[in-house]
Amino acid sequence: MSMEHDICYTTTGKLSRRLGSFERYFLAMAEGSNTCYINTVLLLESKVQLDQDHAKKALLMLLERFPLLRMRVTERSNQPCFEEMENAPQSMDFRRMENVDSENWLHAFEKQINGAPFNTQQGPLWRVSLLRETCDATGQEIVYKNTLLFTFHHVICDALSIFELKKKLVEFLGLLYNGEAIEECQPKIESEGFGLYVSFAPLQIMVNSSNKVFWEFARACTNEVHRDINAGNHRNTLKLLQCVNVPSFWTLLCYETEHGLSKSLFNLTNLGALSIDQEGKSPYKFAGSYLAVQIAPVGFVMGNNIFTVNDRLYWTVEYSPDIITKSQAEEFVDLSLRILMDACAW
Repeated sequence: MSMEHDICYTTTGKLSRRLGSFERYFLAMAEGSNTCYINTVLLLESKVQLDQDHAKKALLMLLERFPLLRMRVTERSNQPCFEEMENAPQSMDFRRMENVDSENWLHAFEKQINGAPFNTQQGPLWRVSLLRETCDATGQEIVYKNTLLFTFHHVICDALSIFELKKKLVEFLGLLYNGEAIEECQPKIESEGFGLYVSFAPLQIMVNSSNKVFWEFARACTNEVHRDINAGNHRNTLKLLQCVNVPSFWTLLCYETEHGLSKSLFNLTNLGALSIDQEGKSPYKFAGSYLAVQIAPVGFVMGNNIFTVNDRLYWTVEYSPDIITKSQAEEFVDLSLRILMDACAW
């Protein structure tokens, strides 16, 4: 998130900071549409059962390590500000959903997406649910499956920072299971670590051979986007939003979508190659991650977010229900995948 204003302390010793332009943008979006949330699933597999007390303790450790998870939004001198909550650990919204099996997470995920709105003035601005553990027995080997459902207000984090939270959570769970000491110091927060980068250049990838597999093609796409970013052929949305009047920008965007206009038909965000516990220190192995964004009408008809975790490709699709139907979106995705697979002779 934007760090254009220095962190300070209130008279009661609580952390506080005025919201930056990027954060004010998401706050304005939430007020305009009553929602601006990121819902995400973390799937874990292990050969040991998950200690639920360890799960809650690991989440509390996340709360202690990352200040943004302890924030609420208040006003100071007519400016929106982050301010640290009173008794943040006691107010953490953690629930156990014992009536839903881990493998049936999709049904629970849909309910999570339609959950109650956050009270930004009171906090917390995130919540998490743990589903009932299930197990699969193959021969003599038992695999335990666990699912955590998260909802974050977009004002405190984006997709990449959420992935970092998941990565740290898996690390904490492993340390707790192994009885190892945990370093609880808070990392320095820098603006360079946050922000959405959008490539100016059209993505054009040559398929050099007919036997190239789909994953190799996806890796080539990722490398091409990274080359664009390294070459400076992109813009930083964080910097862009610091140069515009946020309420006016939001009003214009709403006007365009309400009148059936759109800036573009297609949008692609590549989050790049990510990894979790590649060294295998944690007994809890990453088994999948999915995103769903509750947001106001966007400036494109179809959007695609792609990323890889531990050499596995994930593809999240966004679409505007005011313009196309769910079945049309599914047909578009099927067509896109078919074209890619045909091109790669996969």
